[in-house]
This record gives sequence, C-alpha cells and structure tokens, in this order.
Amino acid sequence: MPHPKKPVRYGIVGLGQVSMKGHVPELLNIPDARITALCDPSDEARAQAAERLPGATVYQDYDQLLANDAVDVVL
Repeated sequence: MPHPKKPVRYGIVGLGQVSMKGHVPELLNIPDARITALCDPSDEARAQAAERLPGATVYQDYDQLLANDAVDVVL
C-alpha cells in the first residue's frame, strides 16, 4: 500500500504584492502545499496576511520563522 503524501509546509518572508498576489494564490491552488508561517516587519502587512491565512503563525523577525519546525520551505 502506498504511503500518503505529506504536505509541504511553506513559510513566506515578505508579505508585499509579489507574495500576496503571486505566491500565496498559487500555493493555495496546490493540494499538497500548506502555508504555515508568515513574516514581515510591517504590522499592516502581517495583519492583512494573517486575516487571509488564519492558520499560519505570524512573525516580525524572520529568524523566528526559520526556527519554526512546522516549516519545510521558505519563500
């Protein structure tokens, strides 16, 4: 019996237009992709991204995101 495919868990550093209008919509269309962490120095950008992706952990400092064991890939 084949093993079920594990989702790839993504962290996104930088929540500007490229990420929010490009990376995020594309990742949301990939069945095995999960956005688990977000990072940006802007309070406004973090708040908007957290509203759109309520299951993701949000960071101001990317070192904290990189230390998150729930992230496999960082964009």
